[in-house]
Amino acid sequence: MCQESELVPIVEPEVLMDGEHTLQRGGEVTMEILRPVSTQLYAQRVLVEGMLLKPNMVLSSLGCPPPESIEAGADATVKCFLSTASAAVRGDVIGVDRFGASAPGPIVMREYGFTVESVCQRAFALLESGA
Repeated sequence: MCQESELVPIVEPEVLMDGEHTLQRGGEVTMEILRPVSTQLYAQRVLVEGMLLKPNMVLSSLGCPPPESIEAGADATVKCFLSTASAAVRGDVIGVDRFGASAPGPIVMREYGFTVESVCQRAFALLESGA
């Protein structure tokens, strides 16, 4: 196991945006995926407080008009995560929860703090705090 070698496992289950599913269906499928992931993490004795869980954001598909708002997706994502994640999972949530001014991708990523440096700094701070 990577944790025995002092490595942090990254688990990234993801529901794709293909198709024509609604926000509600995206949430249902995400929960269907996250529940067995949580079960297997426990069964494999992964210390969830020492791992990075990187699930998808719950959204309607690209082919489902009309698109849902970012706020609705953020709310659905948090509810989904809280209903499926182990109580041992603690930490920080990094995500976009509101609309802002349009800009090229790298600028948006920097403005929301999605740089490699800022994510690493937040992770190290969490590790040091014991959160």
